[in-house]
Amino acid sequence: MKYTSLLTVAFFSAFVLSLLGCKAPVTVQPYSAGDILVAAHRAYHIHAPENSLESIRQSMQKNIDIVEIDVRRTADDSLVVLHDATIDRTTTGTGAIESLYWNDIKDLPLLHDGQPTDETIPLLREALRLGKNKILFDLDLKTEKIELVMQVVEQEQAAKNVFFFDSDWEVLEKVQSKHPDWSLMPRAYDVEMAKKAYEKFKPWAIHVDPSFASAELSDYFHSRGVHVWINALGDTDQALRADQTGPLEKLLQTKPSIIQTDLPLAIQPIIKAREVKP
Repeated sequence: MKYTSLLTVAFFSAFVLSLLGCKAPVTVQPYSAGDILVAAHRAYHIHAPENSLESIRQSMQKNIDIVEIDVRRTADDSLVVLHDATIDRTTTGTGAIESLYWNDIKDLPLLHDGQPTDETIPLLREALRLGKNKILFDLDLKTEKIELVMQVVEQEQAAKNVFFFDSDWEVLEKVQSKHPDWSLMPRAYDVEMAKKAYEKFKPWAIHVDPSFASAELSDYFHSRGVHVWINALGDTDQALRADQTGPLEKLLQTKPSIIQTDLPLAIQPIIKAREVKP
């Protein structure tokens, strides 16, 4: 009865929002039959620097479901959105991010196609504020100071908009021990490890590799309300650049519910046209 009442309230709220011309808040939800979400690797960075506020903004404009962003810290423990351990490739500056202070890097232009832009390295809290309730964030944790990350998520009241990814399960254990209701995505490297990840965390999603992904494995997790994440990065994306959809079709046969890609706009129409059902 209580569950039915909650569903009624949720449906009524969404109906009222639609009448008002408002979109319902985007929050992490368990797997539902037919789900295939698209995740933009380092956000949508075709026309903007990777991991920039503009790339997140464009992701929302393009109706992309998830942005994957990388979280690192500076020498003074400011949390920033940056993939590499150094700022050399993505900015006009140089040096290891953990040895640099926020004030020394906050105005450095981010590069796009090797050219300086008006974008700068964003703070994690800036990214969360921009996308809160509008898009989901996959937080790829590249700092061991997970307490700092949890603190920012708490301060920004963004727990319903993020999930935590790490291949180091000990890091995810720290998140779960403090916030058992927060969403996690552990990495697995084979079928046995994937099932162990489920038993250990009861996570929101499990990151699997194409090497062992299968429709049967996806069904196993989907029947338990757990998303299955798989990467189209590398060969599959490269094939799409050459207008070859075969590798993506093969990937879709494993019935993932989340696909990460550098080419989200190329994948979106293929998924819609195919109408894949788990």
